Amino acid sequence: MIRPDETSVIKFVLSLPPTTNPYSATADYLESVSRPCSTLPIWSRWLIRLVLLSYVLMFFQTARPLYIRIKTRKFDIIGFNTLNLIKIDTANHLTAGYLLYSTLSIINLIWRDLSLSGYTSPIPSDFIDCTKSLVSLTLSWLFLWICISHSLLVRWKPLEEHPLEKARYMSPKSAWLLNGGFFVTILWPYVPVIFSSFRVVAEETKIVEVLKPVIIALRKSSHAYSPSDYNTLGLLSTLIPGREAFDHADSLVVPFRIVIFCYLISASILCIAYPPILLHTFKGMNQSGKTTASVRSQKGSVVIHSFLAFTSTLWNVPILIWTLEFQSYSFIYDSLWWTMIILGIDGILAITGNIIIFLTHSTAQSGSSSGSSSGSETCSDSSRAITFEDQKTMSVSSS
Repeated sequence: MIRPDETSVIKFVLSLPPTTNPYSATADYLESVSRPCSTLPIWSRWLIRLVLLSYVLMFFQTARPLYIRIKTRKFDIIGFNTLNLIKIDTANHLTAGYLLYSTLSIINLIWRDLSLSGYTSPIPSDFIDCTKSLVSLTLSWLFLWICISHSLLVRWKPLEEHPLEKARYMSPKSAWLLNGGFFVTILWPYVPVIFSSFRVVAEETKIVEVLKPVIIALRKSSHAYSPSDYNTLGLLSTLIPGREAFDHADSLVVPFRIVIFCYLISASILCIAYPPILLHTFKGMNQSGKTTASVRSQKGSVVIHSFLAFTSTLWNVPILIWTLEFQSYSFIYDSLWWTMIILGIDGILAITGNIIIFLTHSTAQSGSSSGSSSGSETCSDSSRAITFEDQKTMSVSSS
């Protein structure tokens, strides 16, 4: 659909064929104006349903293990490792994050499909689209923090254990500075994104409120329409109260762009930070001496997890840049723009997320079975993929 404005509405009315009821046709046109993303290609709607099924699979992959961990009291909301760094448990925190993201995606995609069919308003779905990527960005930062924590655990020990060798050990003050920086890095987009998302909802609601009485008046006039009595100026005068809707549509541009810019900045920082930190983590993992088959398998899962997390984040960058190319509020009514937002971002996360969750639980089960058979304990200070035995070996070799 082309960008609607006063001129395009007038052109639409004047171009209507004589055989068409102009009041009914104009009412339909204004309804599409009041509903951004009112139409999508048929192929994309089928793909949306496939993505929905992927998120249903993700939901069941995460819900049951998380329920079991909470029931058996193995779920810690927050903890700290031996360096006083925030401890992120892959099997707990990342699983909970993917459960939340899959739940939001399921609600969003179902609501979007219903709104495309004309049963519901798209406004709630637009709000979820604007905010749910905060969860996926947080998940990427959490895994990066796991790698950072592991690298620091390998290199340093708490200062209080060896106060005479300060150059080789981390002080509590340094740990808390890192914790604070970690929280700021994760949370800085939340305020502008959530605030802008509420602005999007407010402006879209205003568009509906302004156009609703105009559409009702057009529907009533359509019942009494007679070609012989039709007056174009009379129809255009009915549309005058709806002019304010285009001002609210213009006001949608800034909050939408703020949301996209916040995601783009955070994703770009992640893409820059991931390679050196992951390389340092892999280097530390490879410094270990003799390792068991279970540990080697767990290391492999960490490599795959890292690749998928980095790839899904990197994938978002060109899409977000492309979404900023549209001028004025034309993107709000562009089906390709919405297709890229819905499928381009949700589609890749549905694939990588399911693989990551599968690897996470496979690694946790492998670590548990290995620990029960050999007596080795799984390292929950950095991630489920590295054992204490392996970490101690790396600490000795690095020192």
